Amino acid sequence: MLAATALLAMPACTDTWDDHYFAAEGNSATLSLWEQIEANPDLSTFAELAAKAVYYKDERHPLTNQQTNKPYTFKDLLQGTQILTVWAPENDAFSEEDKAYWLNQVEKDPYTLHQQLMGNCIALWRNQTTNGGQKILKMLNGKNKVFDSDKLIIDDIKLEKKDIAATNGTLHTTKSSIEFNFNIYEYLKSTANSEKNNVMRFHNYVTKTDTTYHNISGSIEGNPDEYGRPTYVDSAYTNTNLMFHNTHRTTTTNGDKNFTHMESFGANIAAEDSDFIMLVPTDLAWETAYEKLKKLYNYAPRYIDNNKSDNKTTISYFPLERAYTENEVDSIVRQNIDMDIISPLCFNAHVQPKRTISSSPWNSTDLIAASDEDIKFLLNTFGSNNSGDTLRSDENWRKTSLWEGKTKYRMSNGYGIISDTWDIPHKLYKPNVIIEAGNRSHYNSNDFSRFAETRTFSNETAVAWVDTVGRVTEDNFAYYTSQSDAASISPVFKLKGTHGENKESEVMSGAYDIYLVVVPDFYLTSGDTIIGDTVKHRIKATINYNNGDEKGKEAAKSLNPEDPRSDGKVLINVGTEKNPEYAIEYDGKKVEKILLFENFRFPYSYKNLRYCFPTLEIGTSADKNARQEGYKNTLCIDQIILVSKEDE
Repeated sequence: MLAATALLAMPACTDTWDDHYFAAEGNSATLSLWEQIEANPDLSTFAELAAKAVYYKDERHPLTNQQTNKPYTFKDLLQGTQILTVWAPENDAFSEEDKAYWLNQVEKDPYTLHQQLMGNCIALWRNQTTNGGQKILKMLNGKNKVFDSDKLIIDDIKLEKKDIAATNGTLHTTKSSIEFNFNIYEYLKSTANSEKNNVMRFHNYVTKTDTTYHNISGSIEGNPDEYGRPTYVDSAYTNTNLMFHNTHRTTTTNGDKNFTHMESFGANIAAEDSDFIMLVPTDLAWETAYEKLKKLYNYAPRYIDNNKSDNKTTISYFPLERAYTENEVDSIVRQNIDMDIISPLCFNAHVQPKRTISSSPWNSTDLIAASDEDIKFLLNTFGSNNSGDTLRSDENWRKTSLWEGKTKYRMSNGYGIISDTWDIPHKLYKPNVIIEAGNRSHYNSNDFSRFAETRTFSNETAVAWVDTVGRVTEDNFAYYTSQSDAASISPVFKLKGTHGENKESEVMSGAYDIYLVVVPDFYLTSGDTIIGDTVKHRIKATINYNNGDEKGKEAAKSLNPEDPRSDGKVLINVGTEKNPEYAIEYDGKKVEKILLFENFRFPYSYKNLRYCFPTLEIGTSADKNARQEGYKNTLCIDQIILVSKEDE
């Protein structure tokens, strides 16, 4: 479309355009496309509309005729010097109601007339039936149409008259108008469509991020003004929408980053060459989802900026040196819930995993029709490069529930699916928080270098016992050892991890079971011999979390033998009353998941917050006497896992 705009911006360069685009050798035509149309009584309605229809560069910018300084119409285009092909609908294609509607659009909505009728039946270049074969054409409105020269059809519309030569192109006529197909974005951007389907909340959320940029490189510069500033005799513009791009964190005027970030579904649902499935919740579904999620987004009035605080010796608050007011907290809640409702709803059919290696890539029609068993898993477009969240069926949720039994609209680039329910599973909107112990970024301050080193372990090339005793994640784990016999180990983990394959996940307000995943010592050498037996540690575990204190003081929750434990294990204090330590025993011959805290409830959410997260301190020590009793002063940790509990 930018190329078309650039052409239309220079109607005076006759010789240049004729030399470049006059493709038909020996063309003896003497009439322009406009003159051919005007002379044909069967095209009188089309001619009347073409004379009144304004040509638009984009939705906001009609083109101006540089010679008359009046709006540039399709009549101007059709008698200009650019080489075009027109598939003009004859008068029979328009009922009286159709004609009245389009004439009304001349004043009421001229861009719709440009986009849905005039620009839908004209393409650049000379496209003749004598060329033979099938060809996909880009029309002036950006739509793709299939022109079959052998069957004499365009998008299943039969040609009535064909290959009428003109000085500036080729004219075909049809008995029907070529159908205009909305792309997903155009359909949802239409207020009439959104009102009809009761999706105005979705419509308003997406369209408010529309942005138009002045494209200087594509504009024609004129003489400078009296102050020497450039002026443009014709300007080009680029339209985009923030929802089409990847998640980003906007910057404030003082150069710092905003409190939360802007999430999007990261897919250009206006792209005509794509094949998307867009789930669109109705206003009722959106509000129901909002109320369902609200308890998970309980934000505190103040947070400690853990990235700027030095192990809590220097307290730094984010983002302001004051507590948020109730209205400000409510605003943050709504902003974050709304963007998390909408961000996981788009799916690119082409990037879904194929049934088999030899299978063709999915298209949206086949994907919607497929059984749950035929689809390995679904990837939405949230995140970068269509990496997406990974959605798998389980005993509580089926992938195909996203579109089964719902209203489907076929678009020019996929499907829009109107849904009265928001069917995203719990494991996606409140995922487990998984901290990889071998990853340095998951430690607070310099705790990694003080207490641990990363040990690598290849699950694939390792000894035969690995599948029997358990695998380690990401082929590594952390090995902790005290610096002396009397020293203790006390690394502090950031409780901010990953979920799915590649996403960060934050603790939300609500309940979690918190596990420590330990690795047998013999993984240190990857030896062929499994050694070890029951392993004992003296463990201290403390969670530091926001308790809503306006002064920023964090609450601390330590292991407590009185806490109920579903694993049946009893915590026994082997330390002192002032310095309790609890004996943790586990099988030293396998990777073991140890329950530390059961049903621990975080009162405040950290979802989408920058540099704000709770922490978990794991402490263990074993002096000479303790080691004689079988306690160890080394520790191998694979992961910390916060298993999300679904709140009632």
